[in-house]
Amino acid sequence: VGLILPALSPTGTWEYGLSGNTSDGSASSAPATAHLLLRALWPPVKLVTVLLLVMTAGVIGLASPWMAVMVPTLAWRFLSTKSTYWDWSQWHYNAVLMPIALGALLEVLLRLRRRHAQAADDVARPRPKTLRRRTASSLSLWHPCVPTWLRATAVVAVVIPAVTALWIAPALPLAQMTEPGWGQVPARAASAQEIVSLIPRGATVESDLGLLPYLVPQHTVYWVGTAQGVTPDYVVVDPLSGSWGAIAPQDAAAWAQEQTGTRYELIFDRDDYQVAKRVG
Repeated sequence: VGLILPALSPTGTWEYGLSGNTSDGSASSAPATAHLLLRALWPPVKLVTVLLLVMTAGVIGLASPWMAVMVPTLAWRFLSTKSTYWDWSQWHYNAVLMPIALGALLEVLLRLRRRHAQAADDVARPRPKTLRRRTASSLSLWHPCVPTWLRATAVVAVVIPAVTALWIAPALPLAQMTEPGWGQVPARAASAQEIVSLIPRGATVESDLGLLPYLVPQHTVYWVGTAQGVTPDYVVVDPLSGSWGAIAPQDAAAWAQEQTGTRYELIFDRDDYQVAKRVG
């Protein structure tokens, strides 16, 4: 983030640096002079994210060195002033961390199994270390020589992430599969396709998250959250995309003109989509 990403940026800086993007009004509530530790752990939504990662690791996963792999990602997210980086419900930011947490859980379980299976093997069949052989049964945590507390710990450690997954499932995108009409072509799809076809190939476009991914292959696209100083050929506004909250522009042309000081005209206004074109 300090070398590669700035080198790939036209401005020579990382646009999503620790200074964050406060154009959405989501600045950190911690004072600017506060200690980094306070900034990293406040507001409490950050602690909730950490708690869910710990639960995904079955708690005992904290004993694995793999948990340390999460630190850089959590650091840049929590030290940023952009609140969407902090929230556990922003699932795509956690997608890279969940496998690490589960891997840490499995690593600790495997280490415990090996340690106590070795002890069981020593008791059952004492022999020189060089001749020792482990059987499948001796590697099990259910071996009679394994302490009851260890078996209970293993069971609880596996149950915790399973229960956590069921608990948060309704808030995750996968739950949308249970909604009526899921998988059907949206009513606005035809308008969205018309907009993509309407904008000439190679044009510069400023867009919210609604159509941004579909515009990228054939256009130079800027997100409305980080497009300061850009005067695009077209501006696409989708108030239903979630990028705007409750402050979506009512007139894309007027909004674009206010942002850039350049005149725009509205050329598309249907199905809550608006497209403004730069004049001249």
